[in-house]
Amino acid sequence: MTAIRFNERSVVSNSFIGYWGGENRYTPHFNFQQGQELNVFCVVNSQRYELYLDRVMFKQFPHRLPIDKISEFSLGGATSKIISFSR
Repeated sequence: MTAIRFNERSVVSNSFIGYWGGENRYTPHFNFQQGQELNVFCVVNSQRYELYLDRVMFKQFPHRLPIDKISEFSLGGATSKIISFSR
């Protein structure tokens, strides 16, 4: 499983491959206000995850295992309302 989560101070990515690996923590300067709506879009390609916030590239996370071995993906945090996936 690959997980990406948001909190008020950072974005954290991690992978569970039999056990949880080390976290990749990114602490950007957020220009968001509490209660503000935010669109989060994640593109998965053969090399990495690309995370967009309001249609602007925010962060890239490399895969830790081959893409065909990824069976679960989680995107969460206090901002999560609707999550959808498409191919």
